[in-house]
Amino acid sequence: MTTTSSRIKPIATGIDLCIRSDSLDLEHVSSLLGVKATSGFEKGDPYVGRQKRGPDIVTVDRVRPFGVWHFCTSESLHSNNVEEHAQFLIEALTPAKSAIARMIADPQFYVKITIWDLGYTFDLSASCLASLSSFAEDVTVTCWENREEDSK
Repeated sequence: MTTTSSRIKPIATGIDLCIRSDSLDLEHVSSLLGVKATSGFEKGDPYVGRQKRGPDIVTVDRVRPFGVWHFCTSESLHSNNVEEHAQFLIEALTPAKSAIARMIADPQFYVKITIWDLGYTFDLSASCLASLSSFAEDVTVTCWENREEDSK
């Protein structure tokens, strides 16, 4: 398992902890968890979206309807092994386990984990999955195929 800030090859695997709320404050969540978000936004933040107008798709200015705080292992861990990503996330979040449990119990927050994997299948030990699952209300698994043209 290696961690660095610059990627040599594209990594297709990662695990994302996502916290969503209408009243989310990115700095407060990072402080509460002791982990800096890898990405996120707050309710009311502007962004450029797309909209279909006739046969065209145009860009439009929009406003975020809710806030989202993300911590994704693919930003730090350079491995396509799901178990390594799970262990990395578990180690990062264990000091914040009680804070995350309070967020899960609070209806103003939605806490979800998404496992992203390149390939049709992967192995993850039951004990690792159980530990990982304790940090979220839901776990989603997304797998996809690497086509030859994707790597060009």
